Amino acid sequence: MTRPLPAEVRRAYGAPYRRARHRLAIVRFVQDIPLHPSDPAWPLMEGAEREDAALAELPALIGWGEKDPVFTETLLREWQRRLPKAQVHRYPQAGHYVLEDAGRALIPAIQDFLAATPPAGQLDAPRPTPVTGNRETSETPRRAPHHSGDEPR
Repeated sequence: MTRPLPAEVRRAYGAPYRRARHRLAIVRFVQDIPLHPSDPAWPLMEGAEREDAALAELPALIGWGEKDPVFTETLLREWQRRLPKAQVHRYPQAGHYVLEDAGRALIPAIQDFLAATPPAGQLDAPRPTPVTGNRETSETPRRAPHHSGDEPR
């Protein structure tokens, strides 16, 4: 985080982890990250490398907080290597919680990406030009309004 979270949001992030026994899974997850070939989970990393090849041709979006102390520039380069078709949106003032720090810019980028990305199995289908942010031009089709399902259309 590059700015303090509101108290309500901070409580929501911490709610699942109030007791030590609830944090155990996070501790074990970090402990299980393979760092070298002798680690028991190393074969999973090798398998992931093979599986990544199948993902390399798919569209992807990466929202990257440049002030993230955990996910460094080295990791971003690795993701770009594995996902060469990925759109990378960098947020210089965002940290690990990039949606909290840069949500006003990242959320429209996600919406545009989803609007412009065909569903699985239809990747060659033409898609309309996405709306950029909240601006619309006469050449850009309008998105259908969101409906919760409770109101008539």
